[in-house]
Amino acid sequence: MKKIPFGLRAKLMLVVVIGLLVGVSTLGFFKLEQDRQSIYREANGSGQERIALIAKALSNLLAGYDYTNMESLASSIVAAPDVLILRITNRNGKVAVERTNKNLDRDGRSMSFAAPVVFGNEVLGNVEMLVSTNKLEAAIHDSFQGILLWIGWVILFLGVLIYFAVSLVILTPIAKIRNMMQDIVANPDGELQIMKVSGNDELADLVNIFNKVQTSLYMHQQKLKAQVQIADENLTRANLELTFRSKELEQMVALSQQLATTDSLTGLHNRRFLDENLSTVFAQARRHADSLCLILLDVDFFKQINDKYGHASGDVVLRTLGNLIRWSTRDSDISARMGGDEFAFILPRTSVHQGMVLAKNLLEKTRQHAFVIPGEKIIQITLSFGVAELTEDIPSLEALYGAADKALYASKHMGRNQVTGIYNNEFV
Repeated sequence: MKKIPFGLRAKLMLVVVIGLLVGVSTLGFFKLEQDRQSIYREANGSGQERIALIAKALSNLLAGYDYTNMESLASSIVAAPDVLILRITNRNGKVAVERTNKNLDRDGRSMSFAAPVVFGNEVLGNVEMLVSTNKLEAAIHDSFQGILLWIGWVILFLGVLIYFAVSLVILTPIAKIRNMMQDIVANPDGELQIMKVSGNDELADLVNIFNKVQTSLYMHQQKLKAQVQIADENLTRANLELTFRSKELEQMVALSQQLATTDSLTGLHNRRFLDENLSTVFAQARRHADSLCLILLDVDFFKQINDKYGHASGDVVLRTLGNLIRWSTRDSDISARMGGDEFAFILPRTSVHQGMVLAKNLLEKTRQHAFVIPGEKIIQITLSFGVAELTEDIPSLEALYGAADKALYASKHMGRNQVTGIYNNEFV
């Protein structure tokens, strides 16, 4: 058998290597771009879901002007390792809350997400989140290095194989190899196939090379299957983690909705909650001809407490009074802080006389309670109450508020520290 001259073999090897380099490099480039696009597409989808859930969590807080809880929620979100900045703006475009993660490198690349904050059908503002892509770029860089290594090994391996196959120009072993490769392609998950080796010439070397290649490919295939299984397990764990995080975010949304209707100082409901529920209770009482009682109360001389002892002492008084109110009302009653030292109660199926009994019991508990303010000082406070019952002469919620406020004014006018009721526009 005539041997191919060394110069021709070298040129053939050079052509093969260049062709492989161009082809495999092109495939590697497209694979890298596909990986990059896939990573950023998934990151963008995840970011849009996160910003949408955050906007939903903020809707009630922004509607209730609850900046304290908005700041707390923003701080907890920025505490995530990939969030750089979270900015909340109102409907006028002014920044309501802005939090920045100072631990991350701002010089790196980032992605920006934004979503409107909607309450009901009204857009109250906008939330923006800047997310670092450092980890994504690192993953792409690792993928690029792996592809380069893979290209080098593939070029080296295939170059040697093609070199021997073409330079020897022996059709029978090539045909056998071709037939066996066709069997492998037709049945890629089949058992390892080894060609028989006979003799000690170039043909035997070619068969041995093929067998080694086939064995190596088979081993790589088995490793790839194991890696795919590990990747599936990791994906399952990631899905479970995502489900867990989604549940946590749902809990945060529920908590934000609760905070939007709760007074942060006393733990009672706020005026918004009271007004929304009073409308429903008022309509039901009208429909079923049930009795309904509204109680308003003020802390007597509360301004003097703030002026004399400081606002921290006033907060202690309001917080303690909130506990006394909670202990004195029924589960069916709705109690709320209207603002400042003003409180209100909704008592379904309760007459003015029954409401006055509750008010007098609360007044007596307050009189006897020792309010301990900062500095270990003990003070006593009193309350003024106005109690009104829904009657035929009260056509609306505003009229019911007005009747209770009229009774409250009478208690203050008569010296405070007492309970005054009103029924059919007459004091009782």
